Amino acid sequence: MKKIFVLFVPFLLFFNALSVSADSLNDYNMLMKDWDEKINLASQFLDKAEQSLKNGDALQACSDQSKASEYGIAGTRSLIKAFEISGTTDDLSNLESGINKWKEIGEYCS
Repeated sequence: MKKIFVLFVPFLLFFNALSVSADSLNDYNMLMKDWDEKINLASQFLDKAEQSLKNGDALQACSDQSKASEYGIAGTRSLIKAFEISGTTDDLSNLESGINKWKEIGEYCS
């Protein structure tokens, strides 16, 4: 009976590790999808802001710029979390700088 138990415990631990990895992979994929969606929205709002400025509507441009900032910050934070899950945390300073740039864009009209 002890032999079965000794063989069974590593087997359970192995499958538990696989399920944790699967959960991490799902989290990673969700975060990458979130990043992609939010960065695309941020880009769209920046394009709208540019068009509003060309049309002379500075108020709408500022509103769109602020929305772009919010989406850009949220998207970049998702990307940072995804990198942390994957273990790619050697140099996140560029991403942190990106968050600061998005903040500047949002504060430009304030």
